[in-house]
Amino acid sequence: MRFLTNTRYRMFLFFFLTFIIFSLLTRITFFVYSFNNVSKSITDILTIFLTGSLYDILTSIYYLAPFMLLLLIVPEWLYKKKFSGIIFTIIYLGYTFSLIFNMIAEYLFWQEFQVRYNFIAVDYLVYTQEVIGNIKESYNMPLIYTGMFIAALSITAFVGRFIYRSHSLSTTLRQRGTFSAVYILIIILGILFIDSTDIRTSNNEYNNELAENGIYQLFHSFRINMLDFNKYYVTEENALNKAKEYLSSDTAGFISTDDKTDFTRYFKTENRKRRLNVILITIESFSGDFIKRFGNDKDLTPNYDSLISKGVFFDRFFATGTRTVRGMEAITLSIPPTPGRSIVKRPENEDLESIGFILKENGYKNKFLYAGHGYFDNMNYFYAHNGFDIFDRMDMEDKDVTFSNILGVCDEDLYNQVLNQADLSYRSGSPFYFHVMTTSNHRPYTYPEGKVDIPSGTGRDGAVKYTDYAIGQLIKKASEKDWMKDTVFIITADHCASSAGKTRLNTEKYHIPLLFYSPGNLNPAIIDKVCSQVDLAPTILDLLGIEYKAKFYGQSIFSKDFPERAFIGNYQNLGLLDKSGILSIISPVKKKEMFYVNLNTWKTEATDTRKKLLEENISIYQSADYLFKHGLYKKTYRNKGKDINEKTAQI
Repeated sequence: MRFLTNTRYRMFLFFFLTFIIFSLLTRITFFVYSFNNVSKSITDILTIFLTGSLYDILTSIYYLAPFMLLLLIVPEWLYKKKFSGIIFTIIYLGYTFSLIFNMIAEYLFWQEFQVRYNFIAVDYLVYTQEVIGNIKESYNMPLIYTGMFIAALSITAFVGRFIYRSHSLSTTLRQRGTFSAVYILIIILGILFIDSTDIRTSNNEYNNELAENGIYQLFHSFRINMLDFNKYYVTEENALNKAKEYLSSDTAGFISTDDKTDFTRYFKTENRKRRLNVILITIESFSGDFIKRFGNDKDLTPNYDSLISKGVFFDRFFATGTRTVRGMEAITLSIPPTPGRSIVKRPENEDLESIGFILKENGYKNKFLYAGHGYFDNMNYFYAHNGFDIFDRMDMEDKDVTFSNILGVCDEDLYNQVLNQADLSYRSGSPFYFHVMTTSNHRPYTYPEGKVDIPSGTGRDGAVKYTDYAIGQLIKKASEKDWMKDTVFIITADHCASSAGKTRLNTEKYHIPLLFYSPGNLNPAIIDKVCSQVDLAPTILDLLGIEYKAKFYGQSIFSKDFPERAFIGNYQNLGLLDKSGILSIISPVKKKEMFYVNLNTWKTEATDTRKKLLEENISIYQSADYLFKHGLYKKTYRNKGKDINEKTAQI
């Protein structure tokens, strides 16, 4: 300690302590914010703060590495100049400002997701225009920046004199070299032997998140954006064959029994083939608990509620993930979530087994219609290379836009474009399949004034109510179209508004509505089978009476032998929920858990491991990861009754 107080490294000590104090204040703030959800025994609280302190120390060492390099290379004669003290004080001011900025950013992120930085935060760094624009429209940033600068200046005014005086302290080259060598060794050991995925201090996920450090998690998430399944997860020997055994059914049997890597199934249907148009609407963050049927008493969705009694509604439908791209992946490719980022954003995501290609082979014109700019999250590229034409904000004329925010045009403007595009497709004589993605039900929750009785920009409830209003307007206008009698509207969500919970996968936060609406074609019904987004593509194709070959993991919910289960997950935790409420979860590192979920009250409790269900979970996720990584989920062409890979077809 004397070395740190009597050399230039006194300056490092102040930088280090500042980091630790800010990290502690952040953790205390989150602890208070999530107090009702945290496990609060003395042991649990001590674990949170002791483990958190260790992560804070390690993170500060990483974070201050450039500053340590500066202290190493600045020669003694230059360091002792008075202007050096001024420069280092200015550096401290900027450093303090960065910590205040991070503290506020972490708070906003926690407020939204109740977790530390993760893959979402990494994505936010990539898509800065949309994210920064969203923040500007949601918060008074000039005021916030001013407050941050005043706070940083105040702290620097207090600490700065100690920083400045440090420039007079002598430090030999040998001392600097020795300290730097130890410092580098600590960094190397930290990188090699400490990984936040290895340390889970509690069964309560809030406690685990509180024990971590946001900056550490940000760089950790960036580093591990794709996880090696065999390294991080429990595995099953002969997983491919076991997965095929679990997935096989009378209405969706595997074509090859010899090749364990060939997951092509022949999907049968008992429905007659009919050329119905399909308009699939995935509403941004449309949680099940927003609608009246699932207990909401705020009357936020009167239009959607009224449609339920006139269509086919699915009571126990679940999102596979917590992000838009996860929903798109499951709905379009019928594949469960694989560890790491969504396939929509990965390399080698072209020409995959998708509903787009199957419908195209059956004469459909497919379009992906998005309210914003489709380069965000790589959506345009993914859909353009998997059987769809693209229509996004760039294709809309200014005269057709009555309201927009940083994310895109309002739902009404988007739906007007959907109607126009449907008119064009109808006149061409081809049936059409539209996948529509909205943005209004997302922060900053702004929308045209005067449409609903909640002012724009005041919160989620208003956005939900406007979203519902726009749905009502769409159905009203579509009812006047000639193509309506031959069209099915499918209205669901990409994911829930929040995924936070006390368990790794909070089942309630994956529960979303699913409605098929087509007067004259579908009789009203309520279906209470446990199912998820991977089942949507097979269900649509079954409804259209199309028999096909595909490597889909889902199955038509309408089929008589539908295996009631739902795939739910996030970028690390992978779950399988069965109809009895048993939820098995596999997680890094080699973790496996089993819970019982009451599907009426959502009460969740740990239960004994059930070997068969756990084997099914592992085998299915392991096989999906294997197929994608080895290019085996590529689409197939049909040529004289044989399936051949597209690359072979091109040759």
